[in-house]
Formats: sequence, structure tokens, C-alpha cells
Amino acid sequence: MSEINTIRIIIDSLLFMLILLVQLIIYPTFHNISVDIFSEWHHGYMEKISFIVGPLMIIQPIIVISQCLTHNSFLCYLSIIMILIVWAITFMYSVPCHNLLQYNGYDKTIVDKLILTNWYRTIPWMICLFLGYLIKLKS
Repeated sequence: MSEINTIRIIIDSLLFMLILLVQLIIYPTFHNISVDIFSEWHHGYMEKISFIVGPLMIIQPIIVISQCLTHNSFLCYLSIIMILIVWAITFMYSVPCHNLLQYNGYDKTIVDKLILTNWYRTIPWMICLFLGYLIKLKS
């Protein structure tokens, strides 16, 4: 059982580090990309980042659900809630913002909204990582 806890810590850590890079470096850089090439650049960015984030976002709930089935603890269920929050924000805010940027090009208001709403994903992923450590310590 400790293997799954270790894998979870790795996945949670990767997602948290990735979201911090996106939040603190990548999204703010959107403001510095030439309007002339923004759509093309953004399209390439989305393809590449999806290749990294997508599998991690699919693996994470699978691992946490398996922990819930074996641990049956409040921390596991709270982790699921955090993941659901991340997924909801991703599909309610992040995906629509990226779609607008892709189809309409650079828009300062949309990039600012993306940066702001991305904090709403960063915090639950940080909490999820913390919960993963607590689960590992208790097992």
C-alpha cells in the first residue's frame, strides 16, 4: 500500500510544481508575446502542455479513488473534493479562457482572468499534495 501513497505524492508534487510554473511564469508571460504570433504560439503551447498535464490529471483521481477504497478516510474523501474543484474550475474557467485566446488571439482581459482563476486551481492542488503527505504519514 505504501507504493500507491508514494506514487500519489509524486503525481501530486508534479501537478503542484507544474501549476506553480504556469501561474507564476507561463501565464504572466502571455502578456509579453507579440500579438502577431500569439494564436500560433498559444496553439503550440496548448498541445505541449496538454500532453504533460492531461495524463497527470487522469492518473491523480484514479490513485486517490483507489486510496479511498482502501483507506476509507476523511483525508481521502477531502482529496477527491479538491480534485473535483480543480476539474470544475478547469472546465468552467481555464478551458473557455484558452479557447477564447486560441480563436480570438491575445486579449489582456482574458489573460488576466486566466491568471486570477488559475489561483483557484493552484490552492486545491496544494491542499491535495498536503493531504497526500498526511495520508502517507498515517499509513
